[in-house]
Amino acid sequence: MIALNAPSGDRLYDSVFALAVVLLVVAQGALIISTVRCLQRSTSNSRVARANPRAELAMALAPALGIAALITFAAHPQARPASLPPAAPAYALEDEARHTDQPVQPGNPARGQAYFMRAACVTCHTIEGTVAQSNVAPRPLTHFATYPTIAGVEGLANTPDNLRRWLRNPQALKPNTAMPNLNLHEQDIEDLTAYLLTLK
Repeated sequence: MIALNAPSGDRLYDSVFALAVVLLVVAQGALIISTVRCLQRSTSNSRVARANPRAELAMALAPALGIAALITFAAHPQARPASLPPAAPAYALEDEARHTDQPVQPGNPARGQAYFMRAACVTCHTIEGTVAQSNVAPRPLTHFATYPTIAGVEGLANTPDNLRRWLRNPQALKPNTAMPNLNLHEQDIEDLTAYLLTLK
């Protein structure tokens, strides 16, 4: 059986739907032919030419069943391709376009702040006076630049280089930390580093 809910494009769905229509038409035609033959046999075996009630009912229901099957197939979610991954947010597309074939520039605090406020950072961190008001992270970032260490990791001094290392792969520096590896672009790392170190 074909897995109709497998990820696919509209073209495949249209082809499958067209095939289903053909099969339904063929099945309905076969049902009608069978019903006609049944009527013929019923008539030839009876002195009074009367149809088999079951055959008449089958003939009457065949078109309705075919239409109902088509509607059900078209409406059922599993008959359509599985949902594609959520579209990338506009800012992600903009960032991708901005980073394409561009050399990494020195960090820009304004860009870093803009990125922080529109990305997933705000779902865990707090910075007073901004839209970042989550309490998931153990300490706010409002005065991040004054902290002696990054994420409370002993020996991980709060320096630009260490902050870049942290943003690239937090798990490598603090196993089991709640902060995931966001696979940030190097330019975003530079910009975020420049921004976070202005928070005093």
